[in-house]
Amino acid sequence: MIRKSCLFGLCLALGALPATAQQKAIPGPYNLFVSPCGEPFRAPASEPYPVGAWFAKADANHDGSIDREEFRNDAKAFFAVLDVDGDGVIAGPEITRYERGIVPEIVGSTHGAALDRSAPGEARLWLAQIPDNVPVVQGDSSHLPAEPSQKVDPRSMEGAAAFTLLAEPEPVTSADQNFDGRITLKEFLAAADSRFKRLDRRGDGKLTLDELPHTVQQQAAETTRRKRG
Repeated sequence: MIRKSCLFGLCLALGALPATAQQKAIPGPYNLFVSPCGEPFRAPASEPYPVGAWFAKADANHDGSIDREEFRNDAKAFFAVLDVDGDGVIAGPEITRYERGIVPEIVGSTHGAALDRSAPGEARLWLAQIPDNVPVVQGDSSHLPAEPSQKVDPRSMEGAAAFTLLAEPEPVTSADQNFDGRITLKEFLAAADSRFKRLDRRGDGKLTLDELPHTVQQQAAETTRRKRG
């Protein structure tokens, strides 16, 4: 009975997303940015790409750069959002909640220049807006220019890859270093440290907005904007 009560309580908790994991519904096409630690930021397609919203949030001292400690603190804060039962581990229903409740685009949409929420509960693509190919940074981007020449079709990318700085399909589960289906805070912060090192192209221990690679969706959106003049 105790076990059933605990499971029931967890299900209730999973059904209600905290304010830090929610955003107001955005009508019509929107752009999505998934931060290095996996937190989603959304904005109407007519507004600036929301990487700036994440950057401003992570830059705790507002000095125009994100240092390693701020980067780790940003990851810690989102880990607390994901760790619903407070046991120091993200697993099972918490991962499902992330992929289907917090960032449903990971499993429920096609990628491209802008997503549309005109259908209730569905994130679908405006196919006419998708450029055939756009540049993308994949793997270790620490020595790549801000605008790489490699081209890919964003429709071929999996999960959140088109919305992340490092083309990661699932930033949360990719932190699972020992592949046991459970992500500890230690693993989550180790992943944050690795991502910070890869993004710190200048090697000066801080990130500035201009040195960050553009996500595939960001580049697709900018291509669409230029074509429309």
